[in-house]
Amino acid sequence: MTQPSLHPWNRALWESLPTPEQLRPVLLLSGPDGTGKTAFAMALAHRLLCAQPASDGQACGVCHACRLLAAGNHPDLRVLGSADEAEEEEGGGEETSAQGKSSRWIKVGSVRMLADFLAFSAHLGGRKVVVIEKAERLNPSAASALLKTLEEPPPQTHFLLVAGKPARLPATVRSRCVTLPFALPPLDAGLAWLRAQGAQRPELALAQAGGAPLTALMLDSTGYWSARDSLLDAVLTREDFDPVAVVDRLGPEQLPAMVQSLQRWTYDLLALASHGTVRYNPDCAQILHRLAARTSRLCLLRFSRQLHEVVRSLEHPLNARLVAQRCLFAYRAALGGTEG
Repeated sequence: MTQPSLHPWNRALWESLPTPEQLRPVLLLSGPDGTGKTAFAMALAHRLLCAQPASDGQACGVCHACRLLAAGNHPDLRVLGSADEAEEEEGGGEETSAQGKSSRWIKVGSVRMLADFLAFSAHLGGRKVVVIEKAERLNPSAASALLKTLEEPPPQTHFLLVAGKPARLPATVRSRCVTLPFALPPLDAGLAWLRAQGAQRPELALAQAGGAPLTALMLDSTGYWSARDSLLDAVLTREDFDPVAVVDRLGPEQLPAMVQSLQRWTYDLLALASHGTVRYNPDCAQILHRLAARTSRLCLLRFSRQLHEVVRSLEHPLNARLVAQRCLFAYRAALGGTEG
């Protein structure tokens, strides 16, 4: 585990933090995905465990605690919801489907595993820190088990909950937290960071990510742009496509990417139909204006709701090919002014 670094747009929030002694024991880092909340949480965890923080409040990187953190072996840090958390217990913190993909939930077993960690004082005599990534994935039983601990946190113990969709957390859990709000950075800051990372198409990637730089960097790949171009050519810039032939050509495994692209495209159409501006697809503004001018806003709203329902079952679709075909039939119907 390398020492986490803060993203430039989050430095003001970092500087506003109280001293570790004054920091509340339960924090909820909430805001849009792709804004650096997890990196911030890990930097704060390192700061809380470091024996001699630097003048800027970040971990020194050289003390015994920091060396243990760098090696991923610090005994007073636990991280739930990470990729390797599911491997720590059989049947683990994440349920596995028949296809071998982990589910979206953090299960109660992972929270219960914290009991031994919390029952004893810190190994190094300082603080203990629990980081819960994507805390909105706590299932009801796990959230209930965690609530009992949050009501009376053990001394010298800090809980850092990271959530892109905090409303999905039970209100009882949220009420035990002090919220650190994260926002999308200014456009110039996001673009400057993406260019420094060597992004291929920083402006368009940032637009596709809705202004979230980390998401933009993840999207900005040759494979992503190639898949987007294929969908633009086959569907989005046309009105006479054959949904069955398109799915056969693109492949049903493209369903998640297809649905996300349709959501972005439909958002832009609705924005233009409501006298707004293009957000996600600025390179296609001309075709979007033409389609929006001749498409029923009501039909677009219905289609948008259909896509929202599809998203809820994306992780384990019963028949990806059929779902993809239905999405494209519904989109074509929306353009034609029918319910589909």
